[in-house]
Amino acid sequence: MSTFEQEWSQLVAQAHAGQSTRMQLNTLHDPTGPPPVLAAPAGSPAWPDLKHDYPTMNLAAGQSDLIAETVGPKSESAATDTSAAASEMDGWDVGAVLARLATEWRSALAGLRRDLESNATGLRGTVTHQRRTDGDVGASLKGGPRG
Repeated sequence: MSTFEQEWSQLVAQAHAGQSTRMQLNTLHDPTGPPPVLAAPAGSPAWPDLKHDYPTMNLAAGQSDLIAETVGPKSESAATDTSAAASEMDGWDVGAVLARLATEWRSALAGLRRDLESNATGLRGTVTHQRRTDGDVGASLKGGPRG
């Protein structure tokens, strides 16, 4: 039986294997070559330039917080119930499996919660930093003082 960590490591390795090692900047191209073909995501307007969708980023941060808050109590309840079932099956092979499952599940879900909280913090930090950068670039282009 494989653990969550072993399965996760395999999935991460597969994802890395499928990624290109080339860097691609969607707004720059070789002036001697053909212009780049940029396809906008389905259902969205063509991309005239790079834009930051701050409200969507803040919404995603809020949703990450909400999921993290929800995952905590529910995952602890499920792990506690699994531990109780393991106690009831003490002496049976399935009892030992349930006990390991509860331990691994509790750890994995705690990691998920930390990741969600970190994601929310990162998104909010990105919005703050990018707004400042956008303001500095705008001021620089207008010849005014920067931030």
